[in-house]
Amino acid sequence: LETVDTRTLFESIVSTAKPMLDTKNITFIFETKGIISGKAAVVDKLRLQQVIVNLLSNAAKFTPNYGRVECIIEMLHYDGMYAEYRVIIQDNGCGISPDFLEKVFLPFEQEHKTRELNQSGTGLGLAIVKKLVDLMGGTIKINSTEGVGTEVILQFTTKLVDVSEIQRSSDKSLPTEFDFSG
Repeated sequence: LETVDTRTLFESIVSTAKPMLDTKNITFIFETKGIISGKAAVVDKLRLQQVIVNLLSNAAKFTPNYGRVECIIEMLHYDGMYAEYRVIIQDNGCGISPDFLEKVFLPFEQEHKTRELNQSGTGLGLAIVKKLVDLMGGTIKINSTEGVGTEVILQFTTKLVDVSEIQRSSDKSLPTEFDFSG
């Protein structure tokens, strides 16, 4: 776990995914709601980034050129120590059939649309996302209508500290000598 400024964290995650959307001229809307300035989240930054980038990548993959993808990240609740976040990713892509929605998180499962849209993949992306979300103690839900689009809702809770904690923790110097005996 690392301590990272929440606003910077979310903006860097989205900027990682933006080039995928730009290649298809997809209109991308990114919005944050209720994010408290001056707060830092104690998170597994790499895994959280992996989850959100994968979801945005899927949205880009299954949204047609000149389509639309929205990513809304909002703080739902903050009790002074822990914050609950919701990430909503919506697209106007091809959507997912009701039958496939039931197995969308199973490894190696792919809907026929992947081949029809000349998309490649292993069918592991959402299975990995689900495992990581479960490990974070969060939840993930997918709503979709064929021919209309898909909405993914991710919720997770994380500890928040003052941004000044980042500076204090980075000021601690590491020892220059280590004892590996034993």
